[in-house]
Amino acid sequence: MPFPFRAPRLGRPRALALAALSLHAASVATPTLHAQQPAVDRLRRDIAYLVDSRLAGRRTGTPGNDSAAAYIAATYAGLGLRPLSLDSASQCAAARAPIRCFLQPFTARHVAVVADGSPEIMLTQNVAALVRGRDAALRGQVIVVGAHFDHLGRSPVGALDPEAKNAMRPGADDNASGTAAVMELARAFAARPTRRSVIFANFSGEELGQLGSEWFVQHAPVALDSVVAMINFDMVGRLRNDTLIVYGVATAKELRALLDSANVQPPLTIDARGNGWGDSDQRPFYAMGIPVLHFFTGFHEDYHRATDVAEKLAIPGEARVVSVAERTIRLIGDRPARITPVRLSGQSERARTP
Repeated sequence: MPFPFRAPRLGRPRALALAALSLHAASVATPTLHAQQPAVDRLRRDIAYLVDSRLAGRRTGTPGNDSAAAYIAATYAGLGLRPLSLDSASQCAAARAPIRCFLQPFTARHVAVVADGSPEIMLTQNVAALVRGRDAALRGQVIVVGAHFDHLGRSPVGALDPEAKNAMRPGADDNASGTAAVMELARAFAARPTRRSVIFANFSGEELGQLGSEWFVQHAPVALDSVVAMINFDMVGRLRNDTLIVYGVATAKELRALLDSANVQPPLTIDARGNGWGDSDQRPFYAMGIPVLHFFTGFHEDYHRATDVAEKLAIPGEARVVSVAERTIRLIGDRPARITPVRLSGQSERARTP
């Protein structure tokens, strides 16, 4: 579906009119198709937009990154989700608000020495939206479901193929796959909310050091003590051997059992790991004592390279990951009591994650 977006201004003079992207239309589901086929089609469509060459790899602070944010925001607006902008204007308080109401602008600063000529300070934005819980007694408690949408763009900084120089690194698995997963979950929960509320948060600046998720935590649109759990998706597009890695299962007493209950037929093999300190967007939340899960299908030879392209993704496998995640989130969102946080030791628990 074409989206002729203008990148958000965010207080700067630059505005890019992005040409409409001609994406292949998703196949129309018929009764003979597998029940997951519509989800596969939507995941494929969203990933195709995010990796299109006209977004140039979605590097933080670039027009392509802005256009990705606008695409996500327009999806949430179309679903009738509630915006979580810091803008208090009345037009941002209603459902189906303008897409700018879903944007959370912030200034990103490189955490490392800039070696590619890009600016040290960049204006960028997260995207955030709310599905209000259906239970008046529990809707004040919140689950955050998130993923980063930025990637390396055309910069060799952080790339593992420096010989490719300024080639576009589309980041299909890292992290168009996670972004599409969160968007698909937003569709599911917009149609059928849980008792607790759910925030869908898409972060910029992760590749520069979890800048967007750190900013979100420091400027949270809800009280942090109301956040029951944070569920993160980073590189979920290459399911292999039916094995799903899930970090953070030891960060709340009930998480392992809930995850096992959600892993129904046909089950995946869950490689459950206790660590909640990995180098992805769940980390700032866990630093605040919030239980976390990070869904991950593993590293591969295309990580941070120009060869991380959509054609190498296993979209039906990602749809299975999304299904397990949805059931897990519903179990957390509908249970009578909050899950019980467990604080693990910090530095020694960190694992290499995207």
